[in-house]
Order: sequence, then C-alpha cells, then structure tokens
Amino acid sequence: MIRTFLLSLLALVLCSSAQAADPYVTGTYRPVSQGWRAEFTLHNALEDETIFMWYAVTADAGDVGTPAGWHIRQDYRKVGWDANSVADRLQPGASLSGYNFTSQAQTSTYGWYVGSDKWGYVGTVTLDLVPEPSAVLALAGGLGVLGLPFIRRRR
Repeated sequence: MIRTFLLSLLALVLCSSAQAADPYVTGTYRPVSQGWRAEFTLHNALEDETIFMWYAVTADAGDVGTPAGWHIRQDYRKVGWDANSVADRLQPGASLSGYNFTSQAQTSTYGWYVGSDKWGYVGTVTLDLVPEPSAVLALAGGLGVLGLPFIRRRR
C-alpha cells in the first residue's frame, strides 16, 4: 500500500512539473508622418534554447529598424530579423527591443514566427497604441479645466 502511494506520488510530481514557456512578442504602435510605427520586443521564455531569428507577417513594412547584433531579412509578405552570430542570439530568459518598422496601414495585430535551436514557434501579437504627446497634453488640460470648479468651491 505504501509502495503504491509512493509510486502514485512520484507519477504525479513528474507529470505536473512545470513546462518551459514559449517565446513571445510584445509591442506598441504610434502614429508617425509616414503612417504607423510598429515597435516590438522579443522575449525568450525558453529554458535552454536560444533564439536565432524571428519575423512578423506584414505586406507593407518600410523603414525597418533592428537592434545591434541582428540584421534584417525582408520579402513581400514579411519582415524578419536574424542574429548576426551565435553570440548575438537571444539567450534563455532574456528580452530584446529595437525591432521596428513603419506601415501605411493602422494594423495592431501581427502574426509572428520565432526560430530557436530546437523548434519553431508561431503566434500573434496585438500592439498597444501609444498616444501622441499632444494628446496627453490635451487630456491633462481638459482634466485641469474640469477640476477648476472643485478647486474654487474649496476656498
């Protein structure tokens, strides 16, 4: 009976051990004079694999930017980034920003593919809209005007 209990406990521990999370992409987009600027951060949540490349699916990427140690690879359906060397690969647990491009379309969701040492991973990323600085000032000014009656009543 104790033997059965210990074997069951061992099986439960082995089956419920935490699995490594997949890599993922986050990002923002903001209006610019040429359209919309999409900016991405690549996150390597894998336990023991480095990431050597990734791409975002888009039809109209222009003015593509890349972080140091990575180079751009682009065709008519996607824009991609490759590590320049093994030393430049994204290590487990690390994140890297600086991947970006301009698009004419106001697209906030992109499909992506990430290549690691052992596997390929796919997903989508929904970008967060970053308001223009003038919009933030207008909001602050509007809130200030709305607050004036309350300030006057206190005196």
